[in-house]
Parts: sequence; C-alpha cells; structure tokens
Amino acid sequence: MNRIIPKSRFIEIYFPYLLLGLVTFSFFFFLIDYVFFFQEKGGLFLTSLEYFFGHFNRPGGMLMYLSEFLTAFYFYPAAGAFILAAVIVLSAFLVQQIQKCYSEEHSLILPFVIAGILFYLQSDYHTLLFNGLGMILQLIGFYFAVKTDRILKGWIPVFVFPFWYFLTGSLALMFALQYSLHLILKKEKRAVIQIVVLWLLFMVFLYLSKEYFFYFSLRELLAYPFKASLPDWHLRIYFALAAVLILLPAISLLKLNFLHKKPFSGPFVDLGIPVLIITASLLLVGKQISPKDKHYFRVEKLFYLEKFDEVIEFNRKNPSANILTSFLNNISLSEKGQLADRLFEFPQSSDAKTLFLPWEMSSEILRRGGYFYYSIGMINEAHRWAYENMVMNGFTPEGLKMLIKTELINGNTRMAGKYIDFLNGTFFYRKVAEEFRKLALNEASIDQNAELGAKRKMKSGNDFFILASEPMLNLAAALNGNPGNQKALDYEMAFFLLKKDFNGIISNLHLYNNKSGEYLPVNIEEAVVAYKTLGIGHAEVVDHLNIRQETIDRFTSYLQTFKQFGNNKASAQQALFKGFGNTFWYYIFYK
Repeated sequence: MNRIIPKSRFIEIYFPYLLLGLVTFSFFFFLIDYVFFFQEKGGLFLTSLEYFFGHFNRPGGMLMYLSEFLTAFYFYPAAGAFILAAVIVLSAFLVQQIQKCYSEEHSLILPFVIAGILFYLQSDYHTLLFNGLGMILQLIGFYFAVKTDRILKGWIPVFVFPFWYFLTGSLALMFALQYSLHLILKKEKRAVIQIVVLWLLFMVFLYLSKEYFFYFSLRELLAYPFKASLPDWHLRIYFALAAVLILLPAISLLKLNFLHKKPFSGPFVDLGIPVLIITASLLLVGKQISPKDKHYFRVEKLFYLEKFDEVIEFNRKNPSANILTSFLNNISLSEKGQLADRLFEFPQSSDAKTLFLPWEMSSEILRRGGYFYYSIGMINEAHRWAYENMVMNGFTPEGLKMLIKTELINGNTRMAGKYIDFLNGTFFYRKVAEEFRKLALNEASIDQNAELGAKRKMKSGNDFFILASEPMLNLAAALNGNPGNQKALDYEMAFFLLKKDFNGIISNLHLYNNKSGEYLPVNIEEAVVAYKTLGIGHAEVVDHLNIRQETIDRFTSYLQTFKQFGNNKASAQQALFKGFGNTFWYYIFYK
C-alpha cells in the first residue's frame, strides 16, 4: 500500500527545491547569462565518434565529455540556465536524501547551504560545468552505494571503484573517501578489509594506467580533469565544499536536538530557512557580478555576430576603460571605416594597446589578437593567430570560423573544407558550415562575397617578415605592399594620433586621396588644423589640403575657450571636455 503524502507536507518538502530552481534559473538567465557565452565559446563539442572515443585516453574523460556535451547547449542561455539550475537543485536534494539514509533528521540547512555554495562557485564564469557536475555524480554514486549496501554485503562499490575513477577522474576520490568513512561508521568486521581492498585496487589501477594504459604521468592521472583555474578564494571554497561532502556520512549522524524544539521546528521554519539561505546566496553572488565583465562579454557577443554598428553604439552609450573592449571597438570602427573619424569618442590608451595586442602565448590574447590583422587584410597573420590558438586550446567556434575564412581568402579551399567538416559536426553551427561550404565549392563566389572578397583585395602584394612584438611596423610593410589599404592606413594614423606624433601624421598624408572635394578623416583633420594654426611645423606642407571650415571654426572655439580660463589647463579642462572631449585637441592636452 502506497503512503500518500499530505498536501501540506508535500509543499513543505518540495516547495523549497522548486523555489531554489526558479531563483537560480532566473538569476543565471537574466543577470549573468554571459557565463554561458564565455564557456560555450571556449570550446567546441563535436558529434563524431572519433571525438567521443578521444575522451577515453585518460581517467576522467567521460566526465569531460558529458560536461562538454551539456556546455554545447549554452548556445541558448535558457538551456544553460536550466542545466545549472538542475545541477544546483540536485545537489541539495541528494544531500538531503543521503542524510535520510543515516538519521530521521529532515533539516534543509546543510542541503541548501551546499547548494548556495555551489551556486556561488558556478556564477563565476571561470568555473566550468564539470566542477559542479563531477560533485553531483559522486553524490549520485554514493547515494546508490549506501542504498544498495546490503547487496553483496557492500562489496559492489569496492570492486566498481576503479571503473568509476576511469569515468570521472580525480573527483572520484571524493566518493572513495566518502565510502571509506561510511564503512568506518558501520563498525563491521569486514569494513577494514573493504577499505584496504578499495584503495589497493585503486593503486593497482593507477600503476597499470601509468605503465600500460595511458601516456600520462602519475601526477596528471591523479589531477585530471580538475584544473586550478579558479581564483584563489574560489579554489579554497571549492576544496572546503568537497571536504564537507566527504564528511557527509558523519555529519548526517549528528543529533541536533535543538532542531526539534518549538522555535526551530514547524512548517514555517522548514520553509523559512531555505528562503533565508537562498536570499543570502543571492546577495553574496550579486556582489561578485562584475559590470566590467558583463559589459565586455556583451561587446564580444555583438562583435562575433559582426554587428559592428551595435558594438560602436553600445560603447558610445556605455564607455569602458577595459583594453579588450576598446580593442574590439576599434576593430568595429575600422570595419565601418570610422576609425580615424571617431577614435577619441572612446577611451584609448596612449601605449596603443587599444589598437593592437602584442603577441603572447596566452589564450585571452591568442583568441582575439588576430582580428586586428584580419581587419587590415593581413590574412596570413590572422590565420597564424587562429592556428596557434587551436593548437594551444583546441577548437573553438570563432577560432574555427577564422581558420575557414582565411583559408578561403587565400584560395586553399581543400584545407578550408576540412575545417568546414569539423564545424558541420556540431549541434548549432551547421548552418554556418553550409554557407562556408558553398563558397569552398565555387571559388569565384569568394570574390563576390562582401566580406571575403573585400579582404582579398586588401591583401598585400609583397611578402615580408611579421614582427609579432611590433604590430605598428607591420602596418608600414602592409602599406608598402598595398598603398590603397585604407584600413591599414587608418590604423597607422590612429597610432600616430595616440602617440601625438605630428611628423608621422604629416608624412603619411599623401596616402589619402584628398582631391576632388574629398576630406581627410575628422581626427586627422583636427591634427592638421592644430599643426598649421599653432605653427608646430612647416605650414606649407598642408596648405594644399581640403579642410572642412567646420573643423577650423571648432578649433578657433577651442582656443577661445582655453583663453577664457587664462590659458590655465587645469581650470579649462572641464569646459573643454564638455565641448571638445571627443577631439584630438583635448587628447593632446590632457592625456
């Protein structure tokens, strides 16, 4: 006969979990969806059997495969929020169920504290899914081990553990320690023997793995898939959480008699405690949300979608001093032909790091630095950055797209086809792959493509050595090979503007077509007007240029405003910023 749970008791038991899931989903989906964007773009899940079997090259590969499979669905933030909410709710539910295996206590304090800590950890975009998922798998394994303890007198987990370690890697040690503690608490004669056999089987498995099965060191076999990629403070919390879960069997046996006294018991308390813990978790996680990160990932998402106008407008409304944000914004300005017109509408660094990133074997730099070279038509160099990133970090969606584009532009359609096959072997990039395949099958269509055709025309006609640590010198070489490369010219002039190098600006003016009524870019024009009006150099070298009267009048107004404050830079700054903060004139005075 099935026991029917009263409606009030049903709500008391399950409502806290429903609330936890709803709050977690809403928080991730509405407030920190950039977590899903970062992690989905950081890897590429392939549906091929080769990719699947490739994960069996070491213990823990199956956990990583499952984690990467679920992370692929982060492509849709709603799916990502659901997955993380499920992981966090399941952690609380499993802890409570394990507690019930040891005592009649039904307190939700520990389950919801653990869920809150996991919520805090997973809200950091550096914390990959396998961290939380691995813990959940150990709790599931331990729960079934305890529930089936009487089958074969508890020997099943002992003999199965090496296989479990092969599936889940280093995180399986949490299960081994949990089960060892469980056996100790049973106080049975065979418990010691079972513990000794469990750890002996584990050591034999490690020895055979190191010597015969896998080509990894003992240290790597013991550590994988865990990586110390979390911030130090989060790393300590993660290990503390693992320690609590390992001690769960002992904690569950504690008799907390005060919980049965009237002030600490009853349905309102049972519901109120989870609500308080959830509220505290929200406040704690809310404090760690970084507006800078949120802003940057919004820009990067628009950038990858090639919505350059939206990137520029978003940064105009929400200025950011983040170098990577400015770097992507400047590329967006370049792609829209506005770099030398609107350079000073946005924060810039005088060392020019907002224009281009120096070569570094760092995933953050490698993943993004090549877009500068792609923008100015240095296709081989853009390809090199994308290829090195692939070697260092594996396939990523955007890195694979860049490899395909550069191969197509260079006419290497066969190699592009191989990369297209990889992209086609994904869940959510097959449509993009098919568009690339159409171009690969008809090379003439590449010239007709608005993006790739334009990049082909920009390519330099000369071969030259790339100076990875000196991007500026590469611009000069690119212009020598193709003087008509407008984007490379705008970048070079932007560099001279940031360096306040009037000689560099003036000596390259001849590369602009300033005839037949055409004008120079606005910021270049501002430099020319200042050069001529202030008598910085030989004015006759710029006398022939077409200059907008509006620019001349604005500079006159700028000087008049400055004189109103007695030519005092400090006193005039606020007024000059208000009227001329987006000009080269203000930059040269105050930056």
